[in-house]
Amino acid sequence: MNVQSDWNSSSGDSQILNKPTIPAAQVQSDWDASSGLGQILNKPTVPTNLSDLTDVHNASPSDGQVLKWVNSNSRWEPGTDNSSSGGSGVGDGDKGDITVSNSGDTWTIDNGAITSGKIADANITSQQMAADAISGSNIADDSIDSEHYVNGSIDTAHLSNGAVTSEKIADDNITSQQLADDCIDSEHYVDGSIDTAHLANGAVTSDKIADDNITAQQLADNSVQNAAVADDAIGIAELSATGTASSSTYLRGDNTWSTGSSTDSTKMPLAGGTFTGSVTFEDAINENVYECTGTELDPDNGTVQYKALGANTTFTESLTTGQSMIIMIDDGSSYTVTWPTIKWLGASAAGSAPTLATSGYTCIELWKVGSNLYGALIGVSA
Repeated sequence: MNVQSDWNSSSGDSQILNKPTIPAAQVQSDWDASSGLGQILNKPTVPTNLSDLTDVHNASPSDGQVLKWVNSNSRWEPGTDNSSSGGSGVGDGDKGDITVSNSGDTWTIDNGAITSGKIADANITSQQMAADAISGSNIADDSIDSEHYVNGSIDTAHLSNGAVTSEKIADDNITSQQLADDCIDSEHYVDGSIDTAHLANGAVTSDKIADDNITAQQLADNSVQNAAVADDAIGIAELSATGTASSSTYLRGDNTWSTGSSTDSTKMPLAGGTFTGSVTFEDAINENVYECTGTELDPDNGTVQYKALGANTTFTESLTTGQSMIIMIDDGSSYTVTWPTIKWLGASAAGSAPTLATSGYTCIELWKVGSNLYGALIGVSA
């Protein structure tokens, strides 16, 4: 049978019989020992002062004070001995300027009881003063100087009119923000003190400039335009051209007076003239468009002509060799046309005069080579 032995059992199967007697350890405990078998472990801390006790206030008492139990703080605190050498102490009630209550524990000074005679000199500090407690009547004349003002505390409302003179303003402390609009006039400017930086754009008008004070030095290059020059203001004397101006000279493009000639073989005349070499036109050639109101076909009137027939018409021509023209005929009423002698071009052989359309324009080109006048139908417009 399995049995669990028990050293402390005194009966039953678990009892251990004939146990040896173990003698107790022979140790002498020592309060001051810090090691070994004699050291006392977990010793309690023994207070050496009253203030070491957890329910005693640690404030230093004054001479003659006793410990009093303060129920609201649940501790002993130093307080005045009210026993009066063993008597009953001061009882509650009005004692004149002081009222005693709470069984002599509370002494309250009556309102108005402390007069100026009760206050020692130089003992009122800012901590004793309530906010806004001091009015003007409490301050002696000439008693407040710069040391009593908080920095930045003097604003416009505290300054009387005319109080700030030039001596009160520090150098270089007047900026544009301190100047009212329109307060500076010509009397305040030092002569020659207004430079370009002080002038707003567009501020100098013609009325501000004295007469005869704009010279060539004030004019920028290319600043004088046609609108600024009065009519007939520039004469021959104002021109910087070379040569001699006279009734027989003209001013060339190179700013030179030159004597004119009746002919110049290097230039085309205004009327007529013949190009003897190749000519390149870099732009369009604008042909003259002419309404043919008569019966003569003449390209000198315009190289593009148009005519609306109002009756049967017989044309004549005055083209010279090398000339050409286009004639656009509107024959809405089916009139007949008699042409001058023309060699009409056909598709494969000599053709005949075209039949005019009765709606839109019939477009015909004419040109002359030698004495022969040629013609060809271009087409009919819608």
